[in-house]
Amino acid sequence: MKRIITLALLALLAVGSTAPRAHANQGIFATYWNAKDVNDNGYGFGFRSKVPITPFIAFDTRVTYIKFNSDLSIIPIEATGILRLGMLYVGAGVGYYFFDASHVDNNFGWYALGGIDIPAGPVGIFGEVKWTSLSTDVNSGSPLAPGLGVSSKTTLKVDGIGANIGVMFGVPKL
Repeated sequence: MKRIITLALLALLAVGSTAPRAHANQGIFATYWNAKDVNDNGYGFGFRSKVPITPFIAFDTRVTYIKFNSDLSIIPIEATGILRLGMLYVGAGVGYYFFDASHVDNNFGWYALGGIDIPAGPVGIFGEVKWTSLSTDVNSGSPLAPGLGVSSKTTLKVDGIGANIGVMFGVPKL
């Protein structure tokens, strides 16, 4: 798991450093996720890199760590296409979600988000609301199984709404 996180962070830094003339910027953020079949809300942190393609279109990559309870953590690695409208933006993306829980399968998911970037010189803040659609298989040996009433294999729906708030560095002027 540590190798995956390390590789993801290196990929994130590589994407952010490939377009210095395009005003690539990186940031850190705090995250919240209210997932459907999970009893607790998830809280965590993440790293984000955004590369503007045109004045209205950008590409965003991010790696996040989200802890739901003592038995479940999720590490999403995500890529987003973003449409910017001034300080506001909307986007859609896909991700691969690593479940740090025994007997729970990793899986792909998708999401939609909307947010605001507030530039303040070379540093800016952002906030966004995100809907994630994700499901995975849980096997009977999982510690999550008794709470879900799992007898052999079932699907865990992790669909839900979340929010991110953070700081971006290297923010271009609007």
